[in-house]
Amino acid sequence: MFDSLGKRILWLFSLLFLGCVLLTNAVGWYLLKTHLLQEGKIRFALLIKEVEDVLEEAHFNIELAKLKGFLNPLEIEILEKEEALSQISALTNRSEVKFLILEKGSPLAGDKGLLEQHPTPGLYKKIFFEPFSWEIYLAMDEKRFWQEIYRVLNFYFAILLTIIIVSLAVVYHFYRRWIKTPFETIYQALHQRKPPPTTGIKELDALCLHINQALEREKEWQKNLAFTEKMSALGVLAGGYAHEFNNLLQIIAGHLKLAQIWCERDSKEKALARLKEAEKATLRGAEISQRILRLSRKEIGLQEQRSPVDKVIFHTLEALKRAFPKDIKISYQAEKGLFVPLSDDALQEIILNLALNARDAMGDRGELIIKAFRKGDHVVITVEDTGPGIPPELKTRIFEPFFTTKEVGKGTGLGLYVVHQLVTEAGGTIEIKEREGGGASFVITLPFSEPKPSSKEKETRETSLPRRKLKILVVDDEEEILKNVKEYLDVLGFEVKVARSAKEAKRLLEAESFDFLLVDLIMPGKGGDWLIRKLNSGQKTKVILMTGFTGEFHEKIEDLLAEGLVVEILRKPFQIDTLKDLFQRLDAS
Repeated sequence: MFDSLGKRILWLFSLLFLGCVLLTNAVGWYLLKTHLLQEGKIRFALLIKEVEDVLEEAHFNIELAKLKGFLNPLEIEILEKEEALSQISALTNRSEVKFLILEKGSPLAGDKGLLEQHPTPGLYKKIFFEPFSWEIYLAMDEKRFWQEIYRVLNFYFAILLTIIIVSLAVVYHFYRRWIKTPFETIYQALHQRKPPPTTGIKELDALCLHINQALEREKEWQKNLAFTEKMSALGVLAGGYAHEFNNLLQIIAGHLKLAQIWCERDSKEKALARLKEAEKATLRGAEISQRILRLSRKEIGLQEQRSPVDKVIFHTLEALKRAFPKDIKISYQAEKGLFVPLSDDALQEIILNLALNARDAMGDRGELIIKAFRKGDHVVITVEDTGPGIPPELKTRIFEPFFTTKEVGKGTGLGLYVVHQLVTEAGGTIEIKEREGGGASFVITLPFSEPKPSSKEKETRETSLPRRKLKILVVDDEEEILKNVKEYLDVLGFEVKVARSAKEAKRLLEAESFDFLLVDLIMPGKGGDWLIRKLNSGQKTKVILMTGFTGEFHEKIEDLLAEGLVVEILRKPFQIDTLKDLFQRLDAS
């Protein structure tokens, strides 16, 4: 029916004039009725709330006088009732509302004929206030509605004139939408190499069908190419992380063996030195595992961290100077005393990835400028380069994982994706802007954080914490983790019990009470989240959740934190000596 422009224009004008007549009457009467009724209901509801507040305040003052032991509370009650009557009368007069107050069935104040009227539903309210034995009737004065009708009639005629004018604009609108826009849409789609949409015009749709088929074939070819490139990048990534982990395992095994040898030879200092080196390697492995998790999905429940912006930028750029060509000038300006809610390693990774991205864009010559300053409650970090800039069509894809404009084998497309993940996890934003004079500018906005207390302040605070023998239940299906944690807590003097499953832990919790529950998230059978929800609401046990990987349990952990069932998230692997400070801090809170 609408497959030609002539038919569209004919039907358009016919429907337009018919619609104008119907719409004018319908809209006018609808607005007249609903506007007045809705306005009256809102004002009436606000009045009821004010009357209830007056009654509650009077009752509160009387009860307060009784508690304070005034000699004549009856006199105070009479005064408060009189004050309430006065306020209700003033409120109803101001709002043009009739009222009647009955005390124990007898009229006390107001319009005695109110009970004989039949007010409009929604504009009538009966309130029974038991402390005073009052029945309060409120009703809107309907005479004012006739005044509103006369006032709105002028508004109705104004709408009629407006609709006539709007009708002319609608004709032009439909011309653009049904005739001009389809042609413009097809042109823009072809210009952006996107499939053109159907327009409803036979000739254009036939042409679009052939174009879409060609674009689908091209899209399928690009998918296959992108998949091949992603698998190649994943292979490079997996190989790199495997290499790092193998090196760390070799380092840890070597230090542990040397520590064993020195223990056998009664050289305690040398054995401790090797154990400390093994611990450092373990922490490096923890950083690598967290980096891998960032590529999969957001981490949650991390302990608060504070990073000094100026120091991290300075040390990162000092290390980068060797990797930059000599003709690339590096400069930075950073205000002192700026801290953001990121670890030093995370902030360094952000600066590092953006700086390397700028280096690749500039080639052998240019300038890298990094600035950091405070703006209100946020810290702004800008990373600018004098390269060719970023084309507008790539700005929406630049932070996608595995997206890169580099040649195959020269980039995995994960650097800017990791930057975006770290910034958004810290509650910040990152924008891409054009730099004056050419080049790209990445603007990072992060919340400002107060610096961590110094070690001396921390020591003073910890020594001031109350010391007591805490009772702790540790739940994990890994036998070695249970042994390590229990032995360490026993040495600290805590009373510790262990359970190897959620069901076993539930029986212990039902039999006795504990100050803390340290529970693993993922276990065979019932998991840690099941055990936490089975805790008796009357118990005062504080729950610390241990986990090494959130994965599909991401939403469950967020729910537990939001409901207040978990007080802390302990990320595996963790330093076992952090448990002492953790328990003391949570016990003091």
